[in-house]
Amino acid sequence: MVRKLFKHEMFYYIRSLLLVYIILGGIALIGRFIAFFEADAVSYTILRGSSIFALVVAIIATLCLTFVFVISRYYKNMFTGEGYLTLTLPVTATNHLFVKIVAAVLTYLISGVVCLLSVCVFTVGEQLNMLLQGVAEIWDYGTEVAGGHLILFVLELILIMIVGTASEILMIYMCISLGQLFNKNRVLAAVGVYFALYIFYQILSTVFSIIFSISSMTWLGEWMASLTSWNIPLLVHAFAGVMFVWSLIISGVYFGVSRFVLTRKLNLE
Repeated sequence: MVRKLFKHEMFYYIRSLLLVYIILGGIALIGRFIAFFEADAVSYTILRGSSIFALVVAIIATLCLTFVFVISRYYKNMFTGEGYLTLTLPVTATNHLFVKIVAAVLTYLISGVVCLLSVCVFTVGEQLNMLLQGVAEIWDYGTEVAGGHLILFVLELILIMIVGTASEILMIYMCISLGQLFNKNRVLAAVGVYFALYIFYQILSTVFSIIFSISSMTWLGEWMASLTSWNIPLLVHAFAGVMFVWSLIISGVYFGVSRFVLTRKLNLE
């Protein structure tokens, strides 16, 4: 049943975003077609500039619409009239949340890949070769500096980005879930919870930064000077590990709160 639920979830996202992907690809193809007629004329410069602007707007719109569909899907499917049908399925609240977060993260990845492919199509030819050459030079420089640690750095960055994306989505899921505890203006309440949580994080990070700055003034410089080429990569790995574990912990908190609301405090419209 969980597998069927996941397939249904992915089908919803692909069906909803397919037209957006087609439009984005079409804009990329048109922009590439315009590039074939490269000239020094003012009209070509304006046309080419307009195609670049259209591609940027289309990419931003694709990412924004992905966000909108992910959030609206959770709200409508769990807390509106659809929730009566959704929650009658022989699936636990944990499974519902797990399916939704995996499908949402995967949809974000698909949108990101589509945006990247559209840029490749738009710049295919000399521009794409220059871009790839620049990436290769950066990779060679990174390999020269970090050696074999570079691949691990990249993998760690990808994992942190995936878990970070899941954490951001789960935070919004939690805010939506907490907003349903109110009898009126539930969407507005969810927005209020989100901003309250955001302000709390900002205050917490500011206090932490001040405490860290004050406490580190005397020893940080000496400690940085004592670092060698051998232990700097290990320090980066340790920092990445802390970030990864922290994202997992905070994601677990968001997941737990959302599950608690779905199982103990459900209040459908």
